[in-house]
Amino acid sequence: MPATTAVPLNNAAGWRASIAAWSILSLAAALPWIIQLVRLRGSRTAAATAGMPNSAAAGPKLGLAQLVTSPIAVGTALFYAMASLNTYGMLAWLPTILKDSGMDLGAAAGAFSVFTFMTLPMAFIVPILASKLKNVFPLAAALSLVAPIGYIGLALAPAAQVLWVFIMGIGGGAFPLAITMFNKRTRTAAGSAALAGFAMGVGYLFGTLGPLLGGTIFSLTGGWTAALFVFAGTGVVMLAGARMMTPSNHYLEDKFAL
Repeated sequence: MPATTAVPLNNAAGWRASIAAWSILSLAAALPWIIQLVRLRGSRTAAATAGMPNSAAAGPKLGLAQLVTSPIAVGTALFYAMASLNTYGMLAWLPTILKDSGMDLGAAAGAFSVFTFMTLPMAFIVPILASKLKNVFPLAAALSLVAPIGYIGLALAPAAQVLWVFIMGIGGGAFPLAITMFNKRTRTAAGSAALAGFAMGVGYLFGTLGPLLGGTIFSLTGGWTAALFVFAGTGVVMLAGARMMTPSNHYLEDKFAL
């Protein structure tokens, strides 16, 4: 929605009003979490008054030294890292890439909104599919490759920008898949928490590199073709991570006999 409305709001009221309008959605998203926080604090206060112990995550704790030796943990981290790198790289540069490929500012904003919107249906569809599949690798592999297809298409056939952006947007399903695997590939709450913390920590570290990577390559080459092919190449790493994080009938705790 912000991508769709940014240009019209800028034209009507200036860029300050356009940016400020985004805060409305942020406040709306924060409201249910504030309500939940108040309720959670109330329940903890009631439990403390009644003398009930605080619940802890069930299961043995897994440390970093153990997680880095686990193919499931490393694969999930790689998968999440490449998803983050690509997503944040495109959030930073895709409107500029589209504009430089021949789109006017309004059309580029509209195409960019297609990319961001696709995360919504994929967030509903992917976890449902993953929970029903015995072998999740084909789904993970597909989500690893759709964005590279879009990048290569945008580099070689830029006239079909909206099609390639739509295909790239399907790759937004990688995030909900990885989050689903936090539970699907663990046996305990502690294992799920450890896997989530490790994968997301590594993932968002790489996410910060996405905009830097795209901007650096553009500065060195003077165009976006090389950057798009480099981003496409990350799909190979993501595919390897997908293979490692989706073993059949194996769980994170199995390696450590927990």
